[in-house]
Amino acid sequence: WDSKPPSSNPVADLDTLVPEQRGTISRKVLQEMQQIATKIETKFAQCFDIADELNATIGLSTDGLATAKKAFKDLQKKEIAAYFPVYGVMKAGKSTLLSCITRTSVLPARALPMTTIPIKIAHSPGAQTSALIPNAKAWNTNAVTIMRKLLSDGHQPESAGDHIKAMADQIRSGRWTPLSCSRLTGDSMTENLTKLSDLARLAFSLKLDLDDLGVNPSVESLPVIETDIALFRVFGNIKKPFYFVDTPGGNEFGVSRNLTQINLEVIKQSSGALYTCGPDSIDSRDNAKILMPLIDVFSQTGMRVIAFLNKIDQITDNQEIPELQKKLKDKFGRSIRVEVIPTSGHKIKTMFELQKALDDGVPLVGSKVWRSVSEAFSGARMSPSEAPTLVRDVLQRHNARELVLAVKSLYVEAEQHAFKTRCAELRNILEVFKMFDHQLASSLASKNEQLKLTSELDKDLQNAVALKERVFSGVTALTDEFDALFGELRSDILSWARTQNWVIVEGETKRRLDYCEFLSSYHFEEWVASTADPKVMS
Repeated sequence: WDSKPPSSNPVADLDTLVPEQRGTISRKVLQEMQQIATKIETKFAQCFDIADELNATIGLSTDGLATAKKAFKDLQKKEIAAYFPVYGVMKAGKSTLLSCITRTSVLPARALPMTTIPIKIAHSPGAQTSALIPNAKAWNTNAVTIMRKLLSDGHQPESAGDHIKAMADQIRSGRWTPLSCSRLTGDSMTENLTKLSDLARLAFSLKLDLDDLGVNPSVESLPVIETDIALFRVFGNIKKPFYFVDTPGGNEFGVSRNLTQINLEVIKQSSGALYTCGPDSIDSRDNAKILMPLIDVFSQTGMRVIAFLNKIDQITDNQEIPELQKKLKDKFGRSIRVEVIPTSGHKIKTMFELQKALDDGVPLVGSKVWRSVSEAFSGARMSPSEAPTLVRDVLQRHNARELVLAVKSLYVEAEQHAFKTRCAELRNILEVFKMFDHQLASSLASKNEQLKLTSELDKDLQNAVALKERVFSGVTALTDEFDALFGELRSDILSWARTQNWVIVEGETKRRLDYCEFLSSYHFEEWVASTADPKVMS
């Protein structure tokens, strides 16, 4: 596993792994900037309080203040999250792979194409696993009412499986059980998420879209599962919301313009994506159909992609795996940052469950988990006494370490991505507030002339204005400090870059400067172009 001796629990070893941190000085500067951003938000709040006091004192009415206050309040309410969508053809094992990563078994998964509505999976430290369907009420009232009318008028679901047709009969006859509107736990999570997926599939088969049903088609309205993901505990309490998004198969997006729009919203807030593909799907038409639009987006945004060559346990000759890896990587083209990891989500998930049973002291003979192990390794003779060795060997054979490190590195990038987004919005608010400040100064001068304020009122007013100016200068000073830290960050990276080895990979110069991606929106390219260092220039 590593240079250090492994413990007796290989899953615990995976949980404590931390991805390599490039640019440790830069990481320290990032933390300082986060502290300054928090101070700036506090100063903004003080500025708005004082501006309200001024308005109440002299009756100012300024559009600029209203605009700035609304932008600031929206930012405070807004969940600036990092999303990591999981793409792939139907039955590529997306849900199983996510269940493996999150160690939960609540995502809909069965032999039929399952995920219809994207599902968000959030890391919530210390939380009990639970789920919520924000627009369940709309599905229960608007959606079911519309579908019942259509079905009663003789409409029939097209290309639907037996379980969808059975649901249609239940809705037509009024026997359908509504979705739960409360927070879900235990078996009710899988039951309700599966029911929602089937309900959406029925709607699409009736040529209905989400907005036709009166269901809010947005990222915020998607079902969300909150769980304490063991892999992320090593990072402590998460600073920004972090979501995996279990997406439908690519051809599902084609039946819904709303799903396509949601997919675009998710990508806009993503700094990376996961892609799953089985050995038999690499050259398939469905795989090409999904990849074609995604590659354009990945190329334009510079998004990092982790591709999982899933279900390698189905490959009889292991010597084929490197060739399949290369073939899958070539599908993305040379302009995409993609890492291909061969694995088996099903086998790793089974081993995680087996290790938990060992940790809990569950007798394996006759247990559900041992039956799952026996099914996963059908034809192999195994004894429960071999379980600890089996866990380690299977995890190693299916590249669990590489999978875990890749997923954990997404968390590190998510923190930077979310913070960069918040800083950009704070800067926008600062520009709006500057316009309001200029407007306020003009209004105050005019009011002073018009009202001929008494000396007492004038004194109160001037004190309030002076306080506002002190607080606003504090915001400006913090912004200047923020800019200075960016300058330090650039200097740190340049000094660090000069100490690095520069290697040739596949005929292209590859820089070990991944951390510089963080500065992409701050004219980093212009800064590089202005340096005289030939290595950085290359």
